[in-house]
Amino acid sequence: MFKILILEDDLLLAQTLQEELEDEGYSVSLAHTLEQVNSLTYESKYNLYLFDVNVPDGSGFELLRELRAADDTTYTIFLTSKAYARDVGEGFDVGANDYVKKPFEMEELLYRIKRFLKEEKVFSLGNNIKFNHQTYEVISQNSTVVLQKRESDILYYFVSNPNKIINKDEIINNIFDGNYFSDATFRVYINHIKKAVGDEFITNRRGSGYIFEKI
Repeated sequence: MFKILILEDDLLLAQTLQEELEDEGYSVSLAHTLEQVNSLTYESKYNLYLFDVNVPDGSGFELLRELRAADDTTYTIFLTSKAYARDVGEGFDVGANDYVKKPFEMEELLYRIKRFLKEEKVFSLGNNIKFNHQTYEVISQNSTVVLQKRESDILYYFVSNPNKIINKDEIINNIFDGNYFSDATFRVYINHIKKAVGDEFITNRRGSGYIFEKI
């Protein structure tokens, strides 16, 4: 289920957005304050944020800046009456993916959400298994497994480089900007990925690394 978190202190607008988006088949959570957003994002992962900027306990700009600093890469659209060019610029500077000025037509917002959905990175691994890098999900006929972000990033690197031996150092340098983690931690990541997709996709080449092979 595609999950959306809305930050909006206008209760009528928030409820209208929720109803319209749920009619489109999305799962929607509402927050009216930054505190509520922080609580909800701690408890659950979302596929999309729709954030107002001016809310009672602070700024949506600062909220997104903090989320991005905490490695939260969730696609974010600001819905705001702050319409000056400098406001739009600030929104993108703090990490927004899109910016919609109030008042707006619901049709426009739906178009922007659907455009984002078309940009999702979905890979067919074989054996009717799909991997969605945007949502961290490995989807089969019988189950959906949600990976951790690092695991999803590692799997994305593997599927983008099939039939190539890849070791931990390459992963660290190309995905995590040289931020070190131990061999034991790397093996845990790989084991979680293999459990999600199946052992047959990723094999260990002793002394060299691992290789992803499509079936």
